[in-house]
Amino acid sequence: MTSVKEQEAIRRLMVFLQEWDSAHKVARSHILDNFIKSNDSKTEPELELEFSQGASLFLARLAAWLRMTYTYSTCLSKLLRSIGIFLSAASGHRYLIEFLEIGGVLILLEILGLNYQKEDDKRESVKLLQLIAGAGRKYKELICESYGVQSLAKFLATSNSAEAQDDTQILLDSLGHSNPKYQNQVYKGLIAVLPCASPRAQQLALQTLRVMQDMVGEAPTAVVEPVLDVLCSTHLQVQYEGCTADRRRGPVEAVRSRGHRRTGAGRARVRRREGGRDGAMGTGRERRGHPVLRSDNRGRLRVRGKRSVYCGFSSDRINLSPFTKDFRGEEQARVSRNFLRLHFDGANPNLVKNRTDGSVSGEATECLTSNATMRAAQTNKLL
Repeated sequence: MTSVKEQEAIRRLMVFLQEWDSAHKVARSHILDNFIKSNDSKTEPELELEFSQGASLFLARLAAWLRMTYTYSTCLSKLLRSIGIFLSAASGHRYLIEFLEIGGVLILLEILGLNYQKEDDKRESVKLLQLIAGAGRKYKELICESYGVQSLAKFLATSNSAEAQDDTQILLDSLGHSNPKYQNQVYKGLIAVLPCASPRAQQLALQTLRVMQDMVGEAPTAVVEPVLDVLCSTHLQVQYEGCTADRRRGPVEAVRSRGHRRTGAGRARVRRREGGRDGAMGTGRERRGHPVLRSDNRGRLRVRGKRSVYCGFSSDRINLSPFTKDFRGEEQARVSRNFLRLHFDGANPNLVKNRTDGSVSGEATECLTSNATMRAAQTNKLL
């Protein structure tokens, strides 16, 4: 037989549930505000004590209301935060099971695909998915089986909120670890983000790809074109992540090795770029007395024993930024120099694809061609 205190607690729970069932939108919004304020960071035993061992009854009502109103609800963020209190409660694994049984993962992923929903609502949805993925490997597989990688990659590429993009990157990184069954799917999803128009999304995707590269091994062929396009970005933070991926034996190194592996000319370009990596004795051609070209840290070709000369076109005299026709901008000039030294390093300007989309005038192109011809002649004379 229950005590008087237990009976009073059960009565209060029934009154609370009846109030929720009969309330309209505004009243339910106030109930959610009070619930979030008074129960944030509580554990499972504390929630059960608060609801007289009937916390699951309130969670079921929250999940049912989410399922019916997530397409048009005006207080979706509060509703998701209330559900997050249950999912994040210590020792509250059974709350997670109850939420998943009603199709919680599919609902959260569908919220990410609704164009008219607010960024804050989508961010709360991503946070709940983080809680689910953090529960173990089988829950990560459940998210991936529900086409979660595609939804998250699309949201990362299209989101306008930096905070939401950061949370999405954390979730994708979590799905890529301790999840061997869908690890390659997460890797390909990140590659699909690279062609997007958001520099922040490109930067976050490259960071996650760099971390996952050691687990995946050799980069697949599909990564070549997206990485090349990203390295041509005018945003310095995106170029930095691409260069870091190169130093960490990431996708960029796979791109270069695939591009220079098959031909002798390609191997010669690699030797010119790497400089004195062959050691103090030099290469075979150098030991036999042939002149050898080497590239210094300023992007110039150096013939052994002779002065340095420029080969190709000078990045110091032109700005390749597609956003301006002023060739004297210091910031754009620095971007151009970094790009040219990293990728073309003494290439013939006629072989370099113009990526400026018409921003460089014909006069500038003629000037570049004539200057390159003169410098190539100087190089041949030295040789």
